[in-house]
Amino acid sequence: MSSIAIKETESLPQFDLINTPLSGHILIEASAGTGKTYTISRLFLRLLLEKEYLPSSILVVTFTEAAASELKERIYDIVKKALKAYSCGSSDDPLLKSLITRIDSEKALPLLQNALYNFNTVSIHTIHGFCQKVLYENSFESGAAFESTIITDQNSLIQEIVHDFWRINFYSEKPSFLAYAINNGISPNTFLDLTRAAGRFFQNLKVIPEITQSEDSSRQETSFNQSFQELKSNWKECRDSILKIFESGSLKGTKYSQKIIQELMVSMNTMLESDVADPTLFKRFENFTTPVLVNSTKKGFTPPEHHFFLLCDKHAEYAEQLRSCFDNRILQLQISFLSYLNQELISRKKTRGQLFFDDLLRNVHTALTSSKQRGELIDKLRETYKAALIDEFQDTDSVQYQIFSLIFDNNLPLFMIGDPKQSIYGFRGADIFTYLQASQKVSARYTLLKNYRSDPSLLSALNTLFLRSDQQFVHRDIEYTEAIPGKPDSPQQVIIDEVIQPALKFILVDDQASDKKTDKTTLICHSVTSEISELLSKSLQDKAFITSRKINPSDIAVLVRTNREAEAIQQSLSSVHIPSVIDSGSSVFETEDALYLERFLTALLEPTRSELINAVLATPFFGLNANAIENLASNQQEWENYVSKFLHYHELWRDYGFMYMFRNFLAQEHIRPKLLATEQGERHLTNILHLSELLHLQENQKQAGMTNLHSWFLQKITDNTIQVSDEEILRLESDKDAVTILTIHKSKGLEYPIVFCPFWHNSELSSRAIACTFHDPDSDNVPVLAIGTEEIGRNRQLIETEILAENMRLLYVALTRAKALCYVVWGKIRGEESSALAYLLHKNLIEDDFSLPALKEKVKSLSFEQIRQTLLEISNQNKSIAVLQNEDEPKKVLIPQTDQKQLACLKLESGVPESWKISSFSSLTKNHYIPESPDYDFSPEFNDIPGNDTENEDHTIFNFPKGSVAGTFLHSIFEQIDFSDPNSIQEKVDLESLLDLYGFDRSWKPVISKLVNDTLNAPLKDGSDVFRLSEIPDSSCRKEMEFYFPLKKITPSDLTRLFSGQLQTDLFSSDYQAEGLHFSPSAGFMKGYIDLFFERDGRFFIIDWKSNHLGNRYEDYNSESLKETMKSEHYILQYHIYLTAIDKYLQLRYKGYSYEKNFGGVYYIFLRGIDGKSDSGVYFDRPSAEMVKRLREVLIG
Repeated sequence: MSSIAIKETESLPQFDLINTPLSGHILIEASAGTGKTYTISRLFLRLLLEKEYLPSSILVVTFTEAAASELKERIYDIVKKALKAYSCGSSDDPLLKSLITRIDSEKALPLLQNALYNFNTVSIHTIHGFCQKVLYENSFESGAAFESTIITDQNSLIQEIVHDFWRINFYSEKPSFLAYAINNGISPNTFLDLTRAAGRFFQNLKVIPEITQSEDSSRQETSFNQSFQELKSNWKECRDSILKIFESGSLKGTKYSQKIIQELMVSMNTMLESDVADPTLFKRFENFTTPVLVNSTKKGFTPPEHHFFLLCDKHAEYAEQLRSCFDNRILQLQISFLSYLNQELISRKKTRGQLFFDDLLRNVHTALTSSKQRGELIDKLRETYKAALIDEFQDTDSVQYQIFSLIFDNNLPLFMIGDPKQSIYGFRGADIFTYLQASQKVSARYTLLKNYRSDPSLLSALNTLFLRSDQQFVHRDIEYTEAIPGKPDSPQQVIIDEVIQPALKFILVDDQASDKKTDKTTLICHSVTSEISELLSKSLQDKAFITSRKINPSDIAVLVRTNREAEAIQQSLSSVHIPSVIDSGSSVFETEDALYLERFLTALLEPTRSELINAVLATPFFGLNANAIENLASNQQEWENYVSKFLHYHELWRDYGFMYMFRNFLAQEHIRPKLLATEQGERHLTNILHLSELLHLQENQKQAGMTNLHSWFLQKITDNTIQVSDEEILRLESDKDAVTILTIHKSKGLEYPIVFCPFWHNSELSSRAIACTFHDPDSDNVPVLAIGTEEIGRNRQLIETEILAENMRLLYVALTRAKALCYVVWGKIRGEESSALAYLLHKNLIEDDFSLPALKEKVKSLSFEQIRQTLLEISNQNKSIAVLQNEDEPKKVLIPQTDQKQLACLKLESGVPESWKISSFSSLTKNHYIPESPDYDFSPEFNDIPGNDTENEDHTIFNFPKGSVAGTFLHSIFEQIDFSDPNSIQEKVDLESLLDLYGFDRSWKPVISKLVNDTLNAPLKDGSDVFRLSEIPDSSCRKEMEFYFPLKKITPSDLTRLFSGQLQTDLFSSDYQAEGLHFSPSAGFMKGYIDLFFERDGRFFIIDWKSNHLGNRYEDYNSESLKETMKSEHYILQYHIYLTAIDKYLQLRYKGYSYEKNFGGVYYIFLRGIDGKSDSGVYFDRPSAEMVKRLREVLIG
């Protein structure tokens, strides 16, 4: 077993907070619940008063921003408490009482008052915050750049470097090597996995094997390729005779059954038909070789002979030689990659002016050890900081330790507080061996033994459990010291049915029983849920208490290792109506909600592809089942509606950005109520909103377009990085009274009255591992990265020993989160035979030297009854330990609403009128609220969909598909082109791609091109003047112009009176009276979009594009037909609304504006009727100034 050399020490003395000298380097080992923060805050006070240090000169460093905030608060409180104690002259606090007797108040009061007054200068930081401060405040001495951006995530940069490395090293490789590498799973992800295995501080690792010159494989490749060609040239003529030999009956059926023979012949055919010779031979290729044929020949038969078998013998030999060369080449690439990664990370971040958190540490370390001004920097820092208190020291690494050791020599107080038993953040770079080595160099070591968190009976139970064997934490240098109750007279006990419960309960599970058909995860979740439901059910009956109060769901925590385990527990609890929240520290990108959102974004990129739309319809966003989706194929109208929606959201994303589109999507599709109605709806909604924020942030920071934003999102979903940035961590979905489910890593530093620990992971190394880290005991425990199966196999015992050691520390953290009661699941469980709990409970059964394989085999051999007896023996040693075996079905629990905190919203005394809303042309004419969006001619009668083109018809604009999809398509063209540029449609619009996007055949391209050309050249009358849109430059146009204006209360009759009583000045609109409107009274705001607003010679015009199909001849689009359509579709009302908005806009924006002088009129362009020569398809109106005035009075007031 791995261990580092350490001097023999007696049990560590208890730290004396009042009398320990404030000098030298002091290590304080603070076990769980022993008041680490309490100790740090009071050490700060002692340094302040006894050493008379300024608050800013006492450096306090901790692990997280949250911990820094808590320390700042606790230190402020104790300084304030000390000031009050000195003012009163007495205190019940032992430390304050001692300080009052030792330090005169005349000296202490100014120090305390000054500390509070200047508390904003206190130096409490995370390690990265401290390093950033050092670099920026000492830029000349440290050589730091003045302007660098701190990045919180460098995964995207690492992925960029990985792909560059792949391109440089693999694109130019020979086909045979590339085929071999790919067929053996080598890809860019292999190098990403290598980065994750190496960890954050891979630059500090010793890599084995050491890199050597890659062997030239030319000779082996030549021999192998020649052999391949020989097989290829002989196979055709030998195939039948080979098949006859295989089917002769002389060979054993275990190797040459009829099925296997067929597979052999097909595989050989496939291999020899390939143009590239791959040394990864197909499965059972050896069946063609002489040794296997000889061994498989039945008794009484002569082994078959054939020259093709001899060729296969030679080919297998050459393949093995080439595989060895290629494997060595891949290994060398993996080793050289780390060096390339380090160089490129430094270079690219420097070029971009970026610093990652770990760069801050390395730069400070470099400045303190290698820079020319290192002496000046150290002197300056020692002048600034007179003492240091380092929190969570067990999570340090060699770089951090060296930084503090260099700044604080033995003449300056340096207190390092931590617990090696709680060092669980190895994946973040924490190095327990650095802690152990530091423990050899300190002036003194102490411990904190009194536990103020847990009930005395629970501490007694844990002492029994951990002290039943030696080397509880695998390394002999980390010992379990018996915990002493800090509050022996303040019990925190669980009482059920008036009986005090044992503080540590083992829940027995047997997933290998012959009658068990459920998987182990389901079985474990079932057991945990049964116990929780029993606790809460008893509590509802006033029969379950924690000391004197009823047990609530929020008193309970379930600790897990993975997000999948968390979701399984939550699902199990939900099945019996027990509320729960997940606080796992996992990434929101790992959730199924991220997959649903990715499907939606994919469909929006190609919004007419039916398979993509169907995939989204099956998500909780729409909730359609398979039958409903299948029925859409026969319901063209409903399908067209869905296509229109996706096209609409595509347009919103393209034109206004992701968040604008997504908010519209949430509102129009009622996503919030849909998700909340599902199981764990709050969780799903929280995730979706969280993901949308991250997408919005990425879009803004990187100015990402639709495709790039989708690519980034997909990359985040598929990224398996261990590091999760704070922004990506799953948020709590609710603050209601609920069971908390969280990972053991996340639970560090937290406490709960009742804790469940259900899952224990094996300590074996994964067979898929391509690289592993460990510490070499023969080289002063330097960290080593072993790459490749050979080095991993050689050092497997050391690697697995460290995995087991960390799992033991995780077990300790989990069990010590409980204050009153801890449940532990154990039993006969597959896959947990080499877990930390197996080690703790059954290590004593191994008679010879301990090894992980020996532990696994021993535990595997134990029956369920033997495991139960082991637990019962432990229980008999301590009455605070109990063994349960609950196979009852979990009870459904109905948590009464009255138990929850009642919230009440503020009352709005004035009230909001029911008529107040955001209205639009659509809401006035459709008789129900429709959120306004660009008008794309939706009409239920136009139900043609893309793909329904009649093959026998000649393509004309008249038989171009009808409906909102066609309208959206045509609008998008006119929105994108520059009217005055003849080449605009070729340069600004990829017409073929646009036809593809909207689901139209490319054969429509000539028709659409002609339509655009005819429209731009159609004569438009402006009084006696005639002009064309092709004369209007893009700078004079506003396209898809959005507007709002305040709307006074109006009714349908108001509009009827307005139009029926107007001065009759226009032939077209004279008999339009706005009849047939049935909207409810409306007030608030009017919203809309104007297709085109442009200026010509100081006069302003409105244009609205219409794709309505009025007939198959240009004559069908004459003035009479247009007049009837304008009336029947209420388009006259529509442009009067537009006119009201534009008139108000021009009054505000243009000095000297006059409607009579500056407004030219309104054109409605019916695109199908435009012939480019006459006024066919063109409707024009210019309402009178009096009408505009009356409009303003009626609509705005």
